[in-house]
Amino acid sequence: MNSWQKKEEVIRYFFNFVPILKKDMDISELQRIYAGHPNTKGLAALLEDSSVRTIFLGGLHASAAALFVSSFLRENKQTFVFVLGDLEEAGYFYHDLTQVNGDEHILFFPSSYRRAVKYGQKDAANEILRTEVLSRLQKGDPLCVVTYPEALAEKVVSQEVLMDKTLKLGVGEHVDTEFITEVLAGYGFEHVDYVYEPGQYAVRGSIIDVFSFASEYPYRIDFFGDEVDSIRTFEVENQLSKEKKQSIAIVPELTNAADKSGVSFFEFIPRETVLAMKDFLWVRERIQVVREEALSPQALAAYEGEKTELMNLELKLIDGAEFTVRALDFKRIEFGNKPTGTPQATLAFDTTVQPIFHKNFDLVSTSFTDYQKRGYTLYICTDSEKQAKRLKDIFEERGDHITFIPVNKTLHEGFTDNVLKSCFFTDHQIFDRFHKYNLRSDKARSGKVALTLKELSQFEPGDFVVHIDHGVGRFGGLVRIPNGNTTQELIKLIYQNEDVVFVSIHSLHKISKYKGKEDYSAIAGLYTEACQIVVRAGMVAALAVPVVFVSKFLAVLLLVAAVLFYRLGSMTLRKKIGARRARIELELPRFVANIEKTLPHSRDVLAMLESYRTGAGEEFGRELDITVADMRSGNDEAALTRLEARVGSSALSDVVRGLIGILHGEDNSVYWANLSLKFSETGRQNLREQAGKVPKRVRRLSLVLLGCFFLIYIVVIGEVLLNSLGGLFL
Repeated sequence: MNSWQKKEEVIRYFFNFVPILKKDMDISELQRIYAGHPNTKGLAALLEDSSVRTIFLGGLHASAAALFVSSFLRENKQTFVFVLGDLEEAGYFYHDLTQVNGDEHILFFPSSYRRAVKYGQKDAANEILRTEVLSRLQKGDPLCVVTYPEALAEKVVSQEVLMDKTLKLGVGEHVDTEFITEVLAGYGFEHVDYVYEPGQYAVRGSIIDVFSFASEYPYRIDFFGDEVDSIRTFEVENQLSKEKKQSIAIVPELTNAADKSGVSFFEFIPRETVLAMKDFLWVRERIQVVREEALSPQALAAYEGEKTELMNLELKLIDGAEFTVRALDFKRIEFGNKPTGTPQATLAFDTTVQPIFHKNFDLVSTSFTDYQKRGYTLYICTDSEKQAKRLKDIFEERGDHITFIPVNKTLHEGFTDNVLKSCFFTDHQIFDRFHKYNLRSDKARSGKVALTLKELSQFEPGDFVVHIDHGVGRFGGLVRIPNGNTTQELIKLIYQNEDVVFVSIHSLHKISKYKGKEDYSAIAGLYTEACQIVVRAGMVAALAVPVVFVSKFLAVLLLVAAVLFYRLGSMTLRKKIGARRARIELELPRFVANIEKTLPHSRDVLAMLESYRTGAGEEFGRELDITVADMRSGNDEAALTRLEARVGSSALSDVVRGLIGILHGEDNSVYWANLSLKFSETGRQNLREQAGKVPKRVRRLSLVLLGCFFLIYIVVIGEVLLNSLGGLFL
């Protein structure tokens, strides 16, 4: 044990006995630990050497690559592009980087499509993130960009077009407001009363609000005469300012521009950019597959986007060969299992993944104690102080003398670095919990599902709408309510029992139009009938109160009648609900089989529901309509939970649980396979039960047929006998 490790052991011992002085370590401090890794300086030297074009980082497992890169980015200010295998892998890598470094200089570059390119469904939130990356790269600032093959397969706008389509403003700059509005209108921005979606601007006196496609939040530009007095970003929901800006770049939607004069992403980025990827050949293959799938006859026939986009689809995508040619112009780093070809330089790491404990604390204690005996430092990364305290309390209750340093944020996957003699473990892996990455697109995506004021003006009182928090209600019109010296315009929503909810005009993003109020009324009819039964039974029972003064016997009869009326009505309603539930459950095996078939190709739950809706039965189709409308309001998990509550089926609960797992990013293909097998067996059992009921009907029919044959036999025999006897008397 060296002197530093002895000092560290003394510090840990002191902290263990003086817990009040112990504080959580900030995750950024892990950068300093990894800065001392010998390969940090080695990689810096290799990148400065112009003769070295390919570098392989071997032995990086779990989140070790992200943590090493984080420490390296802190000391080396240059542009990096990290290409991971798919969206999920890229999302987790981006999450790890931003946990340690923040998101100011680390950007995510997604595909502009919500699903695969072949479906043609654009995602406005993703377009914002793509445009932001291009705008920031144009400024020449050193950035770290995380992306994946599907995003790189799409072409981007050229540097020249982007510069021509960018309006730059700064505090203190003198510019005419009319000139700004003319430029925005020329860019295709829409003039609205309130800004809540990219591509919109609003003018109110000396203030111009504008939502650029290169920003997650809209800008509020305040003028003093013709001078830009201040620039701030603000929240769409409450119109409150967030942070001041000294200069901004306003960029319109560049999709059409990219179609006409698009270039590869590698033509856009600076030549000194360093490309880093896990597998060069895999990236090339995926880009080629994206193009082939998008341009296949089957995909073109089922294309769901605009026909104008379909015509230019081939011009939007690069192929594997073009990627290879462009990528070879840059210095490359690979950090996967094995390099592509023979790298010019290799840096070896000695890391191992965090053991799988499955909440077995005997195993946790044994493993941690072994690491401590070998002089390793234990770091437990967690997003919650309570989890760190919970882990410490568990060790104390067990009598384990285990000391660890809590880290206030977490990584995706824990690991051990045997060179640094440090364990960077995660609490969610110890407690066997699911960990989900977060992208900045969630905030940007809220604008796309919002209602436009134009759509709102087309609503009529009584039309059904979906609110993200309150569910389906009726539109009651726009109302003005006094608010101090001014009036505030609100949206009136009406719910059951004429309960009223007022929604601010600034919260339009929480409302979406509901498709098919007749369908909703049909389902609501069951609940209306239930209320009617209770009301009618209550009215009959209430009559017994005044009647008791006239005739006690009659009052008792009224109470008995009320109970019978309620019981008979309830039995009838339960039968209707049960029959409806049974009809829905009959469709679940086919529904599950469809999901199991779709899951390897897509994890878009909303698309799965919409796809099955076309062939669904009346009852289940009606429920899917409501759920799809509810999901479009932005709260997918809550919508699925409400579907489960409405139907009240244990079988459907299993399906909903699996769908929520897909939303969380879980790899639950085994779950769906088992569920499909379970439903198939249930279906066969139902068929056997129905088959067992058939012989009873057959017996009844057989007896009837036998009786008919017997009657026919009697009639025939009787006629023959009569004819014979009649001959005797002639």
